[in-house]
Amino acid sequence: MIFLDEIQECQEAITSLKFWATDNRYDVIASGSLLGIDYKRASSYPVGYVDYIKMNGMDFEEFLYKTVCCIRIYLMMKIVKYIAIMKVAR
Repeated sequence: MIFLDEIQECQEAITSLKFWATDNRYDVIASGSLLGIDYKRASSYPVGYVDYIKMNGMDFEEFLYKTVCCIRIYLMMKIVKYIAIMKVAR
């Protein structure tokens, strides 16, 4: 996975999204706090290769809830993996 933060700062990076998408070897995530603003117009925009997801900030309660959920999922995956290893060892 490749994560490009503040992508609006580099016009060439925005243009390169099309090539990353057609390459299919990597998942690419691009973010930028000013993407919705016409800050620096990209010379070429990868139409059809970009999906927008608007994300809002979380308050502390939401953050704690998501963190606990992630920890639970992680622990469940570890338990399932351990059980699978134990079954193979028998």
